[in-house]
Amino acid sequence: MSASSTERVTTCGVNETLAIARKLVSYFQRNTIPRGLLDASQKALKVKASLELQGATRFASCVRVLNSLIVNKLPLEQVVVQPQFPGNATTGYKGKGLDRDKGQEVREWVLTSEFWSLVEGIHDFMQPAAEAIYAMESEEYTLGNASFNILAMLQKLDLLHDNDAMYPYEDEIKEIWNERKEYGYHPAFALAALLDPALNSLMDQVDAEDRVAAEALVVKLAGTLQLHHHVSP
Repeated sequence: MSASSTERVTTCGVNETLAIARKLVSYFQRNTIPRGLLDASQKALKVKASLELQGATRFASCVRVLNSLIVNKLPLEQVVVQPQFPGNATTGYKGKGLDRDKGQEVREWVLTSEFWSLVEGIHDFMQPAAEAIYAMESEEYTLGNASFNILAMLQKLDLLHDNDAMYPYEDEIKEIWNERKEYGYHPAFALAALLDPALNSLMDQVDAEDRVAAEALVVKLAGTLQLHHHVSP
């Protein structure tokens, strides 16, 4: 383990850590020798979960990538110290992606505890968003449910301040979340929650800002309906 790898991890942000996680998964999936070593280690340790590359859905696929790394932490740590691993070979391997320098870089990341702390912390705080996305696939899912799933994520973000490992990244994580919320959130979520009798017991959890936005949407919709009534033949 070199001091430089630890220093690089401690200066990484959330997006950089996610990028490294994707590179690690890609390295083992796309290169025959490392993949073979990992397969053997997984089999010996009875780890059945494979490494997963990121798909199109940001939060859910990020969580899958990180979770696949966490589950395979021990197999990965065993693989990168084996003599056959490209990062340890004295002559290196010929072929794209199998040079010794690349293997050494992969080994350093895998053996750096700070990297794993970030992976686990980011996974923990992205999990509620991923669960909300998975819940949308249910036949019972409603817009009202979406409102409370977003609330659960916000409550999770509030805990960042008390998390020693993730506190330095609090602003970055909140910025990432706010960007996604602005992209996908609509006041109709809160309005649906307020109108759904099945969610009455949760009404006190809808914050004042969302209530105001929902009421403004009602006024807007009412005005649209009145205008349509006046212009209809």
